[in-house]
Amino acid sequence: MQAKHEHREYAANLQVWAGRYKNLTNLPHWHSDHEIVYAENGGAAIHIGDRLYRIKQGQAVFIHSKSVHYIQGDEGSILLMFIFAQKPLQRITENFRLAAPLLGGEYDFRELFRLISGDLHSPARLAPISANNRIERLVLDIFMSEQTCRTQSETGSDDAFRRLLDDIDKNYPNYTLAAAADFMAVSQSHFSKLFKHMADTTFTKYLNMVRVEKAIELMHDGGKTITEVAICCGFGSIRNFNRVFRDITGYAPRCLPEDYNPFSVHPTYTAGNTEAFDPTENTSELL
Repeated sequence: MQAKHEHREYAANLQVWAGRYKNLTNLPHWHSDHEIVYAENGGAAIHIGDRLYRIKQGQAVFIHSKSVHYIQGDEGSILLMFIFAQKPLQRITENFRLAAPLLGGEYDFRELFRLISGDLHSPARLAPISANNRIERLVLDIFMSEQTCRTQSETGSDDAFRRLLDDIDKNYPNYTLAAAADFMAVSQSHFSKLFKHMADTTFTKYLNMVRVEKAIELMHDGGKTITEVAICCGFGSIRNFNRVFRDITGYAPRCLPEDYNPFSVHPTYTAGNTEAFDPTENTSELL
């Protein structure tokens, strides 16, 4: 489960996106936008940083910009999701953040979703302004109603974990558990537990998934033999590469289908941005 930076682009003049999902499950990721998840029916487990929050029907969480998170919706659950750009709301969120992600106030998320969805699909010239104003009003209401605390400089585990993921992505061939623990300035045993909390997988499996994903990219590019790909991606032997590759993808390297989609995530959805990806798993249904 490679945690990645989700790059989101909005339609012209819009700063918000709203979606309604059945059985929402996604991979560990982070983005520069804020996000609100509301349980319309059923519930969900929402992992934010190294904490787990459980929401049931009628509850919601506010996920701050740059927080590593992932969602596991209950079977049959329906979740409303609001994702909105950070910059237009800086005058509200610049120096403060919510003391806890779980919202305690009463907010009519169903009605808000109906109104914003109408704006997003409206051809009216002022519809984008209306959508932006609705989400700004909601965030203002939340920050006036919920307990807040002053924003501290990003020196905590979230920021360090994001930088670690970037470092792994750049230096994956030779990365080790010891190097990762040193990066986070903790012992190897503590790091192993921390990583499992943050990414919902072990460090070894995560690193292997990064390496296999990079190997698939090299194989698609062509120009290298399977053995050369294995060595470039940090596998000590072709035998180990074949074993790990099959464990993760279900295929031998030479038998991988051309249209194989790594780790069952949806394809890139942000036009023109080759680094973008959709963390939502294929079992989720956008209603």
